[in-house]
Amino acid sequence: MAGSAEEPDTTTIQVTKKQARDEKSAVEMARTVYLAMNRRPAPSAVTVEARKDSWDITFTEA
Repeated sequence: MAGSAEEPDTTTIQVTKKQARDEKSAVEMARTVYLAMNRRPAPSAVTVEARKDSWDITFTEA
């Protein structure tokens, strides 16, 4: 709807530190998972939140 204040569409994928050795690898793995889930490339807007045993990778639609 025009003029509505909608929040952006986001997808968060958690990658454990056993699955990826560093943040860059975690983001690449999350991009691959996003592609498999949505059959389209992940958005370029990405935020990474480091946790004790994992990373939360959040993709935000423009």
